[in-house]
Amino acid sequence: MSWTDHLASAHDSMTQEVHGRAVTVGPSGRYATLREMFANQPGSAMWPVVATLEDGTHTVIQVDSLPYVSVVGTSKAGTIIVADGTSTEVDPVSGVAYADMDRANKHMFKPSGGLSLSTLTINVNEVKYVVHQDSGDAGSVVIDNCILRGHDIDAITGHGLRGGQTFTLTNSTIGALAGGTAPPVVVHAHNMTTQASACGVLVEDCDCEDLQVARLEELLSGQTDDFVFRRCTTTAATALDYDAGTGVTDADPYNVEVTVDDCGTFPLIYDAVNRPDALAHITVT
Repeated sequence: MSWTDHLASAHDSMTQEVHGRAVTVGPSGRYATLREMFANQPGSAMWPVVATLEDGTHTVIQVDSLPYVSVVGTSKAGTIIVADGTSTEVDPVSGVAYADMDRANKHMFKPSGGLSLSTLTINVNEVKYVVHQDSGDAGSVVIDNCILRGHDIDAITGHGLRGGQTFTLTNSTIGALAGGTAPPVVVHAHNMTTQASACGVLVEDCDCEDLQVARLEELLSGQTDDFVFRRCTTTAATALDYDAGTGVTDADPYNVEVTVDDCGTFPLIYDAVNRPDALAHITVT
């Protein structure tokens, strides 16, 4: 199976109707908050958790989420989850107020396995990412049919690709949230020199408004990592920043393959000084 097919399969498996444990989160639900739900409902590949989030505004910050959980909003415009990194609320795990945490250590979700978010409006500020898919975490992350906005963050999503992770972002609108500095990029991903298996990212049917779509850093993983951008739009001056690895002089092996498919105007920049061969690994159709 090609990595493009693998990404599509991962997306389908996380977004299809599943027969697992169905719970409702909200004022009339089994759990009042997403944090409470994640603390009590670990899923599994054979028995995932599907959490329906009631309409309203829900605060979600610094959640190291359990694997195989899908969070589905009641309505995209009406089900809103917010991560406010300036909140004086005290984090129950660290005992530190969110406002006093270094932004580099704050996120909305840091999944330890499969996580799916769909039919939601997601607003974040003063955190690092909406989803931080760290280098030590495996599994697939899917965001589908959402509105994502942020300000004063490092990126909408961040990915340290190491152990076969996949990420798909589909059918969504992504942009700046009023009140601060716009996100520099939607997807920030890098691979690892210690990478154990190939990884992949798919961004498809997304309106990125005036944000850069992706920044990719090539760190010579020893694997072949696939990045696919299909029917993505942006008015930003740069859609894809492909950093071929500052200080990397050995052009072989080269470990990233990029496909840009049916994206219209999709300005590319890449590190032509250190890795002038980068364009050989970008296919535009």
